[in-house]
Amino acid sequence: MKYNKSATLRFAFKQSLPVLFGYLFLGAAFGIMLFKAGYNWVWAALICASTVFTKQHSIIDVVCGLAVAFVWVPVVYRPAEK
Repeated sequence: MKYNKSATLRFAFKQSLPVLFGYLFLGAAFGIMLFKAGYNWVWAALICASTVFTKQHSIIDVVCGLAVAFVWVPVVYRPAEK
């Protein structure tokens, strides 16, 4: 059987749509509830994002990776001393 990447991706996307919509509506509901309770929109967005990304640490990975890059890129790629 020949592997077809695009067909596999389409199938996986179709199978994950119910989960995607469930998380989006759950996160949006919490965000709207917090906003109506008087929280700033930033807090509502952060709590909404944390609800959607529960047990997924990809955001933390990106932030920490950028922090490490900002620290080490100037050190590693500094101009050579003459």
